[in-house]
Order: sequence, then C-alpha cells, then structure tokens
Amino acid sequence: MQVNPRRPCCRKAAGFTLIELLVVIAIIAILAAILFPVFARARENARKASCQSNLKQLAIGVSMYLQDYDQCFPVWFREEYPNSPAHPTVAVSPYLKNTQILVCPSQTPNGMDGTYKDFPIAGPVNMGYGFSYYIFGSNTARTPTADAQVDKPAETVMIGDSQHCWGGGDAIPYANTCCDTTPPTSPTASRHSGGENLAFVDGHVKWMASAALKANWNYLRNPGVN
Repeated sequence: MQVNPRRPCCRKAAGFTLIELLVVIAIIAILAAILFPVFARARENARKASCQSNLKQLAIGVSMYLQDYDQCFPVWFREEYPNSPAHPTVAVSPYLKNTQILVCPSQTPNGMDGTYKDFPIAGPVNMGYGFSYYIFGSNTARTPTADAQVDKPAETVMIGDSQHCWGGGDAIPYANTCCDTTPPTSPTASRHSGGENLAFVDGHVKWMASAALKANWNYLRNPGVN
C-alpha cells in the first residue's frame, strides 16, 4: 500500500515585498503631508484664541483702572517720576490676575530683566503686546486721555500684537509700544495667520488681517481721540 507524504496543515505567510513596503511608506508620507499642516493650523488657532483671551483680560484691566481714576487712561510719563518713563502695563498690573497674560503664545521668546521702581519685572520677559501712543500718551504728553475724548471707541485700537521693544533708564516694561509709526511701516506684528489680534477701547477684541490694517490706517491712529 502506498502512503501519501504528510502535508503541512498550514502555509507559512510570506513577508512584504520591497514594492509593498515602498507603497506603504509613500502612503504614510502623503498622509503626513496632508495632516501636518492641519495640525499646525489647529495649534495656531489655539494660540490665536489664547492671545485674544490675553487681550480681553488686558482690556478689562484698563476698564477697571478707568473706574478708579476718573475715567482717564494711564500715561507713559508720571509727574512723580519725571526722568523715568512709565508704562501702562505698570499702572494696569494690579488689575491683572497674573503677568503671563502679557505673553503672546505665538511670540518668539525675547526679553530682559529689570525693575520699575517697586514693581519687579522677572525676566526674561516676552514682550508681546503694545499699548497705543495715541491713547496712553507719548514721550512729551503727561496729561491723561479721558475716556470721553474717544469719540469712536469701537474703531480705536488700544492694545495689540506688537513687534517693537521699548525701554529706557531703569524702566524696562513688560510690553512693547504700539501704533507709533506711520504707514507702510507698521509696529504691529502679524503673528496669527497673516494678521494681528487687537483690543479696542470699547473692550472688544478681534483679529484683523495685516492688509486690512494697512488699507485703513485709522484703526491704528485711533481716529476718535480729540
């Protein structure tokens, strides 16, 4: 009697071929190219929202300051310190929950150490936001701007993303100056998808494209101040 040879009960699975591996790698590369920009945009949108929240809290701090100081904005220079530049952030700081809101999450770290009188400034400080000269005064203006002087608060920029550093003497401010130049040179910083977050005198915060700001410079020049 002839006996059949024993056959294996199962066949050993074959491995991936080189072509199959290359196809898988190509698919992964395509998916990465599609998804990475999506993730980057989502991350920037989150930073943009966090920045807007910071500006909203700063605007609320300014509003609380106005209530305590006869509806007048803080000024750059104070009579008690005639030789040292003040900064609106110093005046508004008691109304802020923490100084981290002065840091734009999309701003490249950049800062310095220093102290303004009895107000310690721990560094390095990320200087991300600017306060408008037209609202808070200039190097030669010590008379505070009254809230009533702003005829168009909803169209008047108060605080925004800034790219200028400013300081002098023993005063090293937390935030930058803003809105102190003329077009087309803009002190605002296009950190958020080609635009800036801005806080207006009426307290609202919104994002504006850089092109829109340059097209209507009055947003930065604060047209409502008499």
